[in-house]
Amino acid sequence: MAKDERPPVAVGHVSLNVTSLARSTAYFKDIGMRSVHEGDSVTVLELRGGTHLVFRSKQRIPNRRI
Repeated sequence: MAKDERPPVAVGHVSLNVTSLARSTAYFKDIGMRSVHEGDSVTVLELRGGTHLVFRSKQRIPNRRI
């Protein structure tokens, strides 16, 4: 039996706050990710192997000078 050389750690979900939910969703679907859920404030896409990429809508913060 061959030794399993894969890392012992797996990633189940990656969550990102994005300023444009529609653009982010469209881009990742265009490169082949499968849509699991698309809502007004959250999108869930699936990578091969079952890892989920979760986009959450974030308000754009204007640039401020300090």
